[in-house]
Amino acid sequence: MQRNANLLISRIRWTLLALLLVVPSAYGWDRDDRLAIMAADLLPAILGAQKNIHEFYFPSSLEEQSEVREIIVQVLYRKKRYLAERAVKRVNNLSPIKGIKLKAVAIGPDEVANLNDQANPRQLIFIIENMGEQLNAVQELAFKNNNITYSSSIKDVEKGIAVGLSVTERVLPVINESSLSKIQLQFSPLFMRIAKKVK
Repeated sequence: MQRNANLLISRIRWTLLALLLVVPSAYGWDRDDRLAIMAADLLPAILGAQKNIHEFYFPSSLEEQSEVREIIVQVLYRKKRYLAERAVKRVNNLSPIKGIKLKAVAIGPDEVANLNDQANPRQLIFIIENMGEQLNAVQELAFKNNNITYSSSIKDVEKGIAVGLSVTERVLPVINESSLSKIQLQFSPLFMRIAKKVK
């Protein structure tokens, strides 16, 4: 009974978020901007569906971990710093996911080479706009360090980003199966059933 209720709540949430993309924005933001913010709000749903999230991000034994655990979310932007700052604020205000706090930072185009200058062994790289040719460099660094790449654009997933969103009349997660395999990332059976898949 509880599981069915949770599924219903989840479906309602995805539907309501989809409406944000078709309702005109009071702030005059374009559709891609609103999609990036929606992707930020959906991070708990994406990460919450991940299998063995503690072991994936914190591979050391539990005894060696501090009481407060954080996943670094590096918010990548190319031109829209204002959007990155808004996404960072949204992510940092999210509730902990299975006891893990998200800590977002904005990363500009000149800082892509420093994506992994953090203490955490694994991070999440969140792409909020078209990165152009830099997308290849981002993917190479992510694969090298087994980091998750997440984008608000399905086009990025088709180019190799691991996880993103597909927005039509519904909002669905979309995954790149090849990229997930490379970083050994697994999701729950329910998530895999509803997600769109590309290779």
